[in-house]
Amino acid sequence: MKNFLSLLFFLFVSGNLLCQSVLLDKLVTVSRHSATIDVYLKEISAKGNFTFTYSNTQIPLDKKVFIINRTQKVSAILDILFKNYDVEYIERYNKIILKPLSSALKTINISGIVKDKSCDESLAGVNIKVYGSSFGAQTDQQGVFRITVPVHKNTENFKLIISHISYKSDTVIVPKSKINKIAVFLESNILDIPEINIFGVPQIAFGNTEFHIYDYEILQDNILLIVYEKRLSKSNLLLVNKDLKLSCIREIGGTPVGMYKDCVDDVNLITFYKPYKLTLKDECLSFVSAKQTWLNKIHKPCVAKTKAGLLFYYYYGPTRLSVDFSFYNPVTKKDSVFRQITDTISLNELKENLEKNTQGQQNARGNMADIKIGDWDGDDRLSFETASDVEKKKQLYTPMIFLQDSLFIFNHCEGLLEIYNNQAKHIRSVNISYQDSPDWKRKVYIDNATKKIYTLFFKNNHYEVTEIDKLTGALGETCKLHYTWVDKIQVHEGNVYFLYKPAQYNFRKCLYKQKL
Repeated sequence: MKNFLSLLFFLFVSGNLLCQSVLLDKLVTVSRHSATIDVYLKEISAKGNFTFTYSNTQIPLDKKVFIINRTQKVSAILDILFKNYDVEYIERYNKIILKPLSSALKTINISGIVKDKSCDESLAGVNIKVYGSSFGAQTDQQGVFRITVPVHKNTENFKLIISHISYKSDTVIVPKSKINKIAVFLESNILDIPEINIFGVPQIAFGNTEFHIYDYEILQDNILLIVYEKRLSKSNLLLVNKDLKLSCIREIGGTPVGMYKDCVDDVNLITFYKPYKLTLKDECLSFVSAKQTWLNKIHKPCVAKTKAGLLFYYYYGPTRLSVDFSFYNPVTKKDSVFRQITDTISLNELKENLEKNTQGQQNARGNMADIKIGDWDGDDRLSFETASDVEKKKQLYTPMIFLQDSLFIFNHCEGLLEIYNNQAKHIRSVNISYQDSPDWKRKVYIDNATKKIYTLFFKNNHYEVTEIDKLTGALGETCKLHYTWVDKIQVHEGNVYFLYKPAQYNFRKCLYKQKL
């Protein structure tokens, strides 16, 4: 009998231990990206088949929260809901109790400073988290941090996790008796690779083993980089100066879609939350909420703003088989079409099919903050309509660029490079034929520093960047990129920039540059 009771007791205890995190580990899919905490709790409760217990006065039920990944464990969703609140979750049978951390616990302050190990400079923006809790802080401009944490009677020390996007993470054990004036020194994790001046051999312009580079743009003599460690929703924006040294780090509010330059060379950052205009300020970056204007439209990309104030842009029709080239006069508030190109043959072939498939798509990307902008791949802001591979090959690619006070229209439909002055008056046209090559990749690049124009080919599993003579339309020198399957190619000051993930298993996607 004694043994039987012991067995029952063991099974009871074991069952409780095994069930301790059953509810919190359940996978639940919420139906929306944005809602109040109250709405999310009711939905999780219904789908998880359990109940929440809490006090209406202690839980911020009316707080609105944004969730990117809608399918997660219950515990992960609760962490998002209560990210800015000290709420603990206690599992009891078929319910989860939500309550604020006990105010009866004694609190203490942990403080210190974080510096660069190599140069002893204070580091701003370093994340410090108390292991096993939701408490943490970030260092200020002087590298100083301060964390207020509850402490139990039997707490002997604290484990601090220190991390920074450009430094190797570190862990520090701090005794309860030495919680003030802690000094932490981090080792830089940015690769310091000297420039390789051998023609055709790329160098890593920026990258390391800790983060992925998602997107980049070149702003004056600086490079802007969107980077993340594990999740794109937790991204940062880095500012790298002309010496390829990190100057500034800013956290991005919202999951980024990408960056692009508008016609006055401002960099626009698009996120699922809202669009921003990025400007340089005090050797760092300033985020300004952006609104759609003639200067930064995506579906009607502005190419140039002339000294006379005219804004030149072009716009593909809903089937992308016609394109209008126009200019807008802000004084008269009128826009005028000065050139129209239509692929009549393809338009007639696809008209019946496209009328069914493209209804309502003409202005699908009019709103910069439209979440559907996620269809955009980051390197081409000219087309957003969904189309088959066969249809894409028939679609027009006729970009217009502004260089040395002249407009260049690449009329690949008719095999002409058309040149206009800054008043939209046609000067002359020259023949082009490179677009007939099956290896051509429908891209045109401009190097504003050297005033040269390039196009792209893909031959023998390698990309080739080839110069186009803007006077004759003939192809010039070719630069074969050293790596295969690179992303987002740009040309700047006689160098090709691109994103690439090295073969080494411990490297993330890096930014490379290769001399032309």
